[in-house]
Amino acid sequence: MSAQGSTLALRCYQIDAFTDQAFGGNAAAVVLLQPEALPLDDAVRQAIAAENNLSETAFLECSDGNDFSTCTRFGLRWFTPATEVVLCGHATLAAAAAVYRQNPASELRFDTLSGELVVTRQEATGLLSMDLPLMEASAAAVPPGMGPGSTLVQAAVGNLAVEEVRYAPSLKYLLVVLQNDGESTRQAFLSLQPDNQALGAAHTEGQLVGVIVTLQGDGVHDFLSRFFAPWAGIAEDPVTGSAHAVLGPYWAQSLRRQVVARAEEGKSSGAPAAADTPNDEVAAEQLLRRRKGSKADSKAAGSGGSAKQQPPKVISAVRDQVYGGGPLTFEQQAENSVVSLLAVIFFVILAEGVFLAGSGFMPDWLDQFAQDIVFPAFSPTLLLFLAISSAYGVWKTRAGPEEEK
Repeated sequence: MSAQGSTLALRCYQIDAFTDQAFGGNAAAVVLLQPEALPLDDAVRQAIAAENNLSETAFLECSDGNDFSTCTRFGLRWFTPATEVVLCGHATLAAAAAVYRQNPASELRFDTLSGELVVTRQEATGLLSMDLPLMEASAAAVPPGMGPGSTLVQAAVGNLAVEEVRYAPSLKYLLVVLQNDGESTRQAFLSLQPDNQALGAAHTEGQLVGVIVTLQGDGVHDFLSRFFAPWAGIAEDPVTGSAHAVLGPYWAQSLRRQVVARAEEGKSSGAPAAADTPNDEVAAEQLLRRRKGSKADSKAAGSGGSAKQQPPKVISAVRDQVYGGGPLTFEQQAENSVVSLLAVIFFVILAEGVFLAGSGFMPDWLDQFAQDIVFPAFSPTLLLFLAISSAYGVWKTRAGPEEEK
């Protein structure tokens, strides 16, 4: 790259994320910015991303030193061919994999527009795991002109019946949930080929980065999804980590249970991200835990290597996510306290039972202690346990029908 008569060399990697197969998953470019390359103008970053023409190009710089082989904290930004984005899961994992080619650290921290993201490496397997922010979508936040019957939604899903539409303002993602009418709907969903020119023209006001189209799963998957982002210069992203930060909490609430947000790779040409053939399944599934705020909440898994190992070829899987966590309500906190109290009382009763069974076989001083303290306390302790457990059982029985509503 030339700048004022000089040439600046930038080290750039291209890494396939969410797959264990070369040329599969979702490719990202990673540019490692040495101190002599900084500051790098945003227009130059955007031009590099446009030339790379991948869904995202990550720009990485050391925050706690000048050497990528020893840094553990980095500044990270993501650019699509058309714009900078707030969050990108697969390009974050790709950035970590690039660093891990030369850095033996077990944990890397990235400062981003979505807060701090942490990537850790499992020593035994080389798998990488990361946190992504929780991004909830709501129906109330849907901007005008993006509802179920809008031109925009029709351009995305055609004649498929829409159950509801939600919007995640932090990411500018529109979530379109399809009615699940069985195998025919699923096949139509998998065959969707939106006219991206018409889709992009349906909204030109800057409130949209991408559209997530999803429907309930087929018994094998909790849900299926695809992601279209012509506003970001991406026709279809084959596997979108950040979309799962929206999809996971939505489906956990809708299905009223924990869900597995398992990203499965599609073809690079843009086949559905939820393809379900065995060869398309991601290589690793692990639990994703929820955190509050702009810190991480969707977990992703990947494969990487240390400097002494083979360089990481690919990154494997969005982590299976345990959604539906978050801050506990007062009722949940009270229930946890009651259950803990019952456990303590139960173990006290067990200890008292041991004293009762051993009466006459223990040293005199221990027998005396049992006679004076343990035996008189046994009946009240047992009654207390029965009273609390009975009250708890009655409360759960009455609360059950409310939870089902």
